[in-house]
Amino acid sequence: MGKILFFPKSSAFGCKLFLLSLLLTLASGYANSDDETANDGAVSQFGRPSDNSSSECIDRRLTYPSVIDMDVLAETGEAATFDLEWIEITPGFGDSHGYKNDASEQVCGTSKFKTRALGGSIPGPTLTVSPGTTMKILFRNKLTYQPESFSSHIVVDKKDSKGNHHYHTTSELDLSRLNKFNDPDIGNFHFHGLHISAALPSDDATLNVLPGEEYLYTVTVPEDHEPGMHWVHPHHHGSTTIHFMGGATMAVIVKDPKQENVEELQEPESPVLINGIGRAIEIDTMGNETEIEEEAETPTTSSSMLPQEIRDATERIMIFQEFDIKEAEFIARSAGDRLLLESFLNIEGGDSIGKRFVTINGKYQPILNVPVGKWERWRILYAGWQDLPMRLGITGSNLADCEFYLLAKDGIYISDYPRGPMAITDGELLPIPPAGRADFMVRCNKAGGTSRFEALSRRNVLVVNAVEGNGDDAGELANNNIPKKSNSNVLEGETTSPSIVQTRSKTPLTPWGKTENAIPEYLKDTTTMVASTGCTCETHMEGYDESSRINGQIHWPGNNFMHTSYLGATVERHLKGTNDHSYHQHVYPFQIIDVPNKRYADDPVAYMRAGDWHDTFLDKNQNLGYVTIRYRAVDFPGKILVHCHDALHADRGVMQKEYVRSNDEGYNGCECDIFGPIGGRGVVDQLDLEIIGVSNVVPNSGAVSSNNILLFLATAVSAILLLV
Repeated sequence: MGKILFFPKSSAFGCKLFLLSLLLTLASGYANSDDETANDGAVSQFGRPSDNSSSECIDRRLTYPSVIDMDVLAETGEAATFDLEWIEITPGFGDSHGYKNDASEQVCGTSKFKTRALGGSIPGPTLTVSPGTTMKILFRNKLTYQPESFSSHIVVDKKDSKGNHHYHTTSELDLSRLNKFNDPDIGNFHFHGLHISAALPSDDATLNVLPGEEYLYTVTVPEDHEPGMHWVHPHHHGSTTIHFMGGATMAVIVKDPKQENVEELQEPESPVLINGIGRAIEIDTMGNETEIEEEAETPTTSSSMLPQEIRDATERIMIFQEFDIKEAEFIARSAGDRLLLESFLNIEGGDSIGKRFVTINGKYQPILNVPVGKWERWRILYAGWQDLPMRLGITGSNLADCEFYLLAKDGIYISDYPRGPMAITDGELLPIPPAGRADFMVRCNKAGGTSRFEALSRRNVLVVNAVEGNGDDAGELANNNIPKKSNSNVLEGETTSPSIVQTRSKTPLTPWGKTENAIPEYLKDTTTMVASTGCTCETHMEGYDESSRINGQIHWPGNNFMHTSYLGATVERHLKGTNDHSYHQHVYPFQIIDVPNKRYADDPVAYMRAGDWHDTFLDKNQNLGYVTIRYRAVDFPGKILVHCHDALHADRGVMQKEYVRSNDEGYNGCECDIFGPIGGRGVVDQLDLEIIGVSNVVPNSGAVSSNNILLFLATAVSAILLLV
């Protein structure tokens, strides 16, 4: 119920304010009322059901997205089709605290609701692709325009002879809606983290695909692309937050090269070593460990060949997503997204945690059984959309004795594998940035033990049981060398007699790094390089809501750029504000060169270290100065979007564009802080905004929607009242 305001009878000004408020309220209410003839029923695509609880029961066993091998489709020239559409999901939200550890436990009567998804599920299918493959991906926007929603463009409402409404989105910007939450039903694709061209028909995130339209992306993964995990999500400016918070996400994995003909490294004999320390463990039937001291050397390799334990490891894909229901409702109201608001208002439970739920692969508080004593590769994607580090770790005692060693970040192998053991207990949590990916080698050593993981300050986001035997199936992607099939031979368990003491040797992790000639050109070490002349610029992210800026400037669509560089340049950026804003850069990953707070960066087992490569960076410890990053623009000219990966901030204006000019004409100059149009030599693609499905209707030739007319009249009358 709204607030009722009382004014003194003698207050004429108070009466005017009351009339002003009443007029605006009536106009706004009418503008958002149902129009049964509008848009062929799009307003009421689905209503609020009388019973939103699911009659189905689901178990809590962790499941995995389906897998699509893009190499197979590429062989026939076939395109993979992915729809942006509404689906109904039941992730298991409610008031459960996840204390049980039985994966077969049934969860019944939880909220079901509708949300926008890619590929028919939350998250969507996982794509696998080899370097050198050209992917064809047809993006179909199956959403329908909502007349009551706000838009960044002028929308013309025309009626046909039968009185039906037809809405036409024009190319003319509505400047009153610049850098606001808009266009909930406009979408596109962004291939986050892939080192690919940003020129159409590839990864141009400024493309707008209107409701009912489609676009065929053609994306060529370079021959020298680093193997690793990336992802796909919609990236239309103004609706990125809306699509993120609803879960529209898919993972992309660039495959490791086939290893069949590569000479394998000989493994050491048991008792074996862990990270170069002679360590054999005797485990009795009660689970008590006795460590046996033994010194030996661990073999080291440096090549493009992955160590045996990585090649043999079962792979598990874990996509962490946050459903912040209260924030989602606020954004939906701000954008006029009535469909999402109606749906999310149906979600019950979670009041004790602020209605903020964390899912893994679309499931709330899942349970995973892992085989005791076996190394696994966990590919973790934090599909985050707020400026909150993931802070992944174990709550309380690590009863399963799980250990984590870092292998890769943001789809790029680290140079000091295996980094660890990573701190995941006693309040030490992994600060994976929003949009970050991390590959860990994980092993749990105590049979019968359970370790409970937390993330984003939410407990029991994952419950892990160490079990004898095979553990749980890892889904269709178990190993890149065995597509769509679990590498079941690495899950064979051991049986022990209770009458004897079990001796389980801990197999080692082999220190490994790539040789210089195995590193792609765009990832060559830049720590000893000097930035090209004029190519050192500052990028300062600041502000929130209306004050959101980069270098003091808001985002402008079209031909408006902040910095420029050129092919062949060594580019350096001094970042400020990365303690509050997560810096993300398209096309080119960047290397961390220097940070102001070195106490953390110099820790040999810290998650964030100087020399690491990222495409997204957020470090709450770096609040004292500039973070220096560097990269080489070696192969792709064109646009580079840079922005805060808190979509709430990016949609409000913490986003700018840079441009890498081609040097075909000998161009070798950089510019900083342009904040205007560019042109001339080295420009290789479309600089203006491209809209698929844009109307050629002239805005002033048709009747704009009644929403805007009523609000305009109410505002005008209210202004007159105040002047009288």
